[in-house]
Amino acid sequence: MDLNLNFNFIITIIGIIIFVLIKKNNKFISEKLGLIDYASKEKIHEKNTSLIAIFPFFILFLIIHLFLFFNYQYNIDTILIFVFAIGSFLIGIFDDKKNLGYSIKFIFFGALILFILLMSNNLLLERFYFSTFNKLFLIGELNSTLVTTLCLLLLINAINLSDGINGLCSGIILIWLLYFQINFDQYINLYPLIALLFITTIFIYKGIFFLGNAGSHFLSSYVGIISIYCYNQNLDIYFNKSLSVEDIFIVFMLPGFDMLRLFIVRISNKKNPFSSDLNHLHHLLIKKFSLIETLIIYILSIVLPILANHFELMPSYLIILIFGTFYLFGLYSLKKIN
Repeated sequence: MDLNLNFNFIITIIGIIIFVLIKKNNKFISEKLGLIDYASKEKIHEKNTSLIAIFPFFILFLIIHLFLFFNYQYNIDTILIFVFAIGSFLIGIFDDKKNLGYSIKFIFFGALILFILLMSNNLLLERFYFSTFNKLFLIGELNSTLVTTLCLLLLINAINLSDGINGLCSGIILIWLLYFQINFDQYINLYPLIALLFITTIFIYKGIFFLGNAGSHFLSSYVGIISIYCYNQNLDIYFNKSLSVEDIFIVFMLPGFDMLRLFIVRISNKKNPFSSDLNHLHHLLIKKFSLIETLIIYILSIVLPILANHFELMPSYLIILIFGTFYLFGLYSLKKIN
């Protein structure tokens, strides 16, 4: 993925042009494709909104990878990352149109993930390096397949649960893409996609259009598979400075904690853990704060632990414990206020 500066500039301009064209024809495209999020009592937005915000990003993603293929700048891992992202996008499109049940989506995603993992060991989580103990733990191939599948499914679901207010989901993904680009510049080139996602997030915030499940599934799958690829590459080359399990956990921590809490609460109330409600962290925040304040609080809650860990202000396990305490205290305070 070694694209030079000139290509990055040109491809970013192309992405902006695509974005402008799709935005201009937003209503026409969404109506023709039947991709509209209709307002209801279970949702915050009060008007019907199109679900094609991911389209400019997706088209630019296709253009970049087609360029790589035609210029022979690819390997089996690049192809599999491409296939996984495309497959996730298609599952999301069907979900937006047909409102697929969680069991059906679980089967589709499970089959897609297993196909990808069978094709390359570089996308398998076979080794777990814990910086807290400075130990590397190895697991068998079967266990690594199950663990990798579970991790990807959990990440996809966690991001889907965070997609509840304008700009939050794309904002979270934007932070994560920046993190992996800054830390693993030698493996990936996401600059044009990051620039386009930033523009897209602004218009999602304004309520022009939404990501939809196509967007949240596509972006979460892409980030998930990229993180595994970077983790394995870094472990192979720089073991002493390796990305640890704690580092990855801190990056994905907040949506993960909130998903775990929602599952526990729903199960304890004898509800389907995959059912929808307005009990997510962002829902509790927006009852007390404005949209922009909610976005700032949520994004800072992701960024600050990452920065503390990056600059080694304290051990990673301590960052996790402190953040977990603040998360629980924040939830208690919000529920008491609301």
